[in-house]
Parts: sequence; structure tokens; C-alpha cells
Amino acid sequence: MNATQLPVFRKMYDLNLMIIRLVNNFPKQYKYNVGNELIQTSLRLFKHLFSANREYDNKEKRLSHLDNFLNDYDLLKVLIRLANEERMFSIKDASNLALLTDNITKQINGWKNSTEKDE
Repeated sequence: MNATQLPVFRKMYDLNLMIIRLVNNFPKQYKYNVGNELIQTSLRLFKHLFSANREYDNKEKRLSHLDNFLNDYDLLKVLIRLANEERMFSIKDASNLALLTDNITKQINGWKNSTEKDE
């Protein structure tokens, strides 16, 4: 299956669009440090998704890419939390981000658990 057809890819795409939109409204003092790191980290997650999806014959490499995804994803969630605590976006946006990140976490963990079972 093409990575762009994965449900988790579509959710990550939505999350990236939301992050880019939100960063555009960050105060100038945060836009170019916290905002840029948010965008770069969220975009890097696509690399991990594509890499994990390509490793359908090598479960060990797939798990490594999924672990790398989860590591960067933890950083992304910390950056989102930091931005939220500094009131860089609305409560509604924070809620939408929380729903998306929770959904993505479940999908990636499900993919990882499924891959581990196949070994």
C-alpha cells in the first residue's frame, strides 16, 4: 500500500496543515523558534511514515522507523504543550490538536504492535 493511502498518513497530513496554520498566528517572538521547530518536527514524521511503510519485508527495520516516529512524535507533543501553555492558540485549537495527536498515537501503536506480533 502506498504510504499516502494509510489512514495515519491522512491524519498526519491534517495535523501538519493545522500546525502550519497555527504557527502563522504565533506571536513573532515564538514564530521563528518554537513555531519553526513544530513545523520541522511534524514534517520529519512523514519521513518516518514513508520509511516504515517501505519496509514491509523487514520487520526489524519497520519497528526501528516506527520507534523513530514515536521519539519525534513525543517531541512534537511537548512542543504543542509548550505552545498551549503559552497561549499561542485557542482552547478549541488545543482540543482539536489533542484529538488528532491521540488518534495518531493509537494508529502508530497499533501498527507497531501488529508488526511485533508478525515476528
